[in-house]
Amino acid sequence: MKHFIDRATGEIFAYERDGSQDAYIRPNLEPIDEMALAAHRLAQAEAIADIPADIAVRRYQAEIAGIPFKGVRFDTSRDGQALIAAAAVAAFIDPGYSIEWKVPDAASGRIALSGTEILAAASAVRAHVQACFDREFALNDAFAAGSFTRPMLEEGWPA
Repeated sequence: MKHFIDRATGEIFAYERDGSQDAYIRPNLEPIDEMALAAHRLAQAEAIADIPADIAVRRYQAEIAGIPFKGVRFDTSRDGQALIAAAAVAAFIDPGYSIEWKVPDAASGRIALSGTEILAAASAVRAHVQACFDREFALNDAFAAGSFTRPMLEEGWPA
């Protein structure tokens, strides 16, 4: 059995003979020796093993990208999530609670938020974060089912 690699796609083909019978379909076929074949298979296995980690990294990037709220961009980093959650607790305890919230997009660097707006902002941040995790779960499910493709890594994330 002789092995050949299609240099254009990286696919490996095995033939009893020299592979020339497939040359008109795959003109980029080149012979590959056993050492190169083993290295290629190892690299493919490592790339597949890294997919769940790649999905988690992409989810985190989407999670911390921020969201628009009240005409400005709200921080959705882990610190930003904690700060708005704490403000929401204060607004829940005291419905009359209001604050000035630091946002880099506003002309003054801050916006005024009523208790109701604080709760709405916290809900919007939480919904964004959960949507990012939901997308991660869907991609991991696709990976487990064997239907994951690399382009999917950039699709379907919350805006």
